[in-house]
Amino acid sequence: MALKDIFQGFGGSAKELAEVLARLDSGKVPVRVEIENTQTRFESRLMIKKESVVILKPAGLKDELEAGSHIRFKVPDNPAQEVRLEVTTPHLNLASGHAVFLCKMPTAALRPAKRRTERYNVTRFKNVLLVLAKRGRHFRVVDVSLNGCKVSTTPAEAHAYFPLGEELDFVQITLGTKTKVDLERVIPRAHLGQTVGCEFEVSAEGASKGYLDQLIETLEKAETRNLRGTEPAQAPRPPGEA
Repeated sequence: MALKDIFQGFGGSAKELAEVLARLDSGKVPVRVEIENTQTRFESRLMIKKESVVILKPAGLKDELEAGSHIRFKVPDNPAQEVRLEVTTPHLNLASGHAVFLCKMPTAALRPAKRRTERYNVTRFKNVLLVLAKRGRHFRVVDVSLNGCKVSTTPAEAHAYFPLGEELDFVQITLGTKTKVDLERVIPRAHLGQTVGCEFEVSAEGASKGYLDQLIETLEKAETRNLRGTEPAQAPRPPGEA
């Protein structure tokens, strides 16, 4: 049965959700798991065993997962809805040598997925900068998403260069020495101590959107490798950097 067929006529009860999870298990369908209140995300697979949802644990997943914490994932082929599960056993070694963690079987139905944009830490890249061309200043980017970023600065600089709610002109994200992402409608939204959070838009036309998409894809792959314990000795470089 195709996944799209699973959701036809889906009624939303806990029983039907359990049936969907069982079908994801039998079909070995990967899901992208997020640990609530962290930036940790990884691709995994689930199994149903008695009254537990068993999820394969990446090698690099350590202290972020605790008993009583929650994970969530969007349902394949139905990204408008998501599953939220409570972790009961953060780590269990199987006879096969694989590690897993256990979650309670859901007692609630599917829930509408919150509109969240995944943010990725880029502090490993010393050459990802937010450039205020008109002001002749640049700032280190510490995390980035498809529609926003956070930069490192001081409280004094935050007030001088990033007035809250005011649109900034002629702003770019530079990726190394060769690649520039031209940003539109950059608006500072939060002063956060030593950082400032901004939202932005990128034009669908031209190369900028492609460069940003490529950076996000690179960061997502690096995050997955790191959690699997296969992170290369040197972190991948942003697009455009030789």
